[in-house]
Amino acid sequence: MKWSFLLCCLFFLVTQPIWSQETRSNWRTRTLETDTSWQVIDTLTVVPSSFQVQRVDRKNGNEAIDFTLSNNKVRFFEKGVPVRLNYRVLPFDLGRPYFKIDTQYLRQPLDRILIPYNPYAEDNRLPDFGSLQYNGTFARGISFGNSQNLVLNSNLNLQMTGRLTNDIEVLASVSDNSIPLQPEGNTAQLQEFDKVYIQL
Repeated sequence: MKWSFLLCCLFFLVTQPIWSQETRSNWRTRTLETDTSWQVIDTLTVVPSSFQVQRVDRKNGNEAIDFTLSNNKVRFFEKGVPVRLNYRVLPFDLGRPYFKIDTQYLRQPLDRILIPYNPYAEDNRLPDFGSLQYNGTFARGISFGNSQNLVLNSNLNLQMTGRLTNDIEVLASVSDNSIPLQPEGNTAQLQEFDKVYIQL
């Protein structure tokens, strides 16, 4: 029993360096022939500053070779020259698209658009009230800062004038500003911001 235990311990001690020598480096070496078209050299992104090209033939071994590197592809300006590539890779591919939702599912055909929008079309007034003239603004906005939370502001200014019937004329001015309460107390009188004036 004692000998078997010692043999097991010896076996694990001897095989441990072999397992630890397993290559986990991001350094890669590859030999190929140059081509003027794009060649994929790895499935991961190549670190450009680590990319080295060496000729394999010893006669012209010190001559430089012109190339273009893009992510994990390389293109040479000479053809048929055997070269050795030495480079490091990142643990992911930067050229591959990453997304949570496929954008093909988000696109709709043009015939499904319910309200078509044309920015160059003439501006049509909403309803036709006959002789009643109106104009004004409606605005919404957000406010935020280092001493307040995110709040929504809205503003309505409307002026109307004209005839409702043959006997009734209207003159109106409506303003409504929704201003959020501030902690300093400077919005205590909210009725100052809401004004309605109608004359018949």
